[in-house]
Parts: sequence; C-alpha cells; structure tokens
Amino acid sequence: MASGDLSYRVPAASEDELGQLAASFNRMTDELRRATDGYQELTRTLEQKVADRTEELQAAQTQLIQNEKLSSLGKMAAASPTRSTIR
Repeated sequence: MASGDLSYRVPAASEDELGQLAASFNRMTDELRRATDGYQELTRTLEQKVADRTEELQAAQTQLIQNEKLSSLGKMAAASPTRSTIR
C-alpha cells in the first residue's frame, strides 16, 4: 500500500482484535481508493474544461485580430485621397 497499491487487502480471518484491525484497515483502504478515484475524475474533468475554455479564448483572440486588421484597413482606405474619375 505504501507504493500506492490500494487494491491490497489484509486477510481478516479472525474476529479478535487483529481481525477487527484488518477489517478497519481494509475499509480505510476502500475509502481512500474511492476518494482517489473521485479526485482523479475531477482532475480529468477540470483538464477538459481548461482545454475547452482555452480553445474558446483562442478563437475569440483570432476573431479580435481579424477585426482589428479589417478596422485598420478601413481606416487606411478612408484616409487615402480619392481619385477623381477621368472622363
């Protein structure tokens, strides 16, 4: 268990104090395994949310850059002198 193997079970073959201790140890290990599994699932969920939000922010940034380019182009076009048409 010290190496992280939470599937290890202590044999609880008797009803004496050692058997009760073994049963308690096994319950504690089960609870720890459930908690660890829950934390791992939360971590995976959070990582996916971060990846999704990062993708959304990158798309928004790309759109902002495109809008800024178009705005700059519009300003340049408005500032340039217009040519009169030759008849």
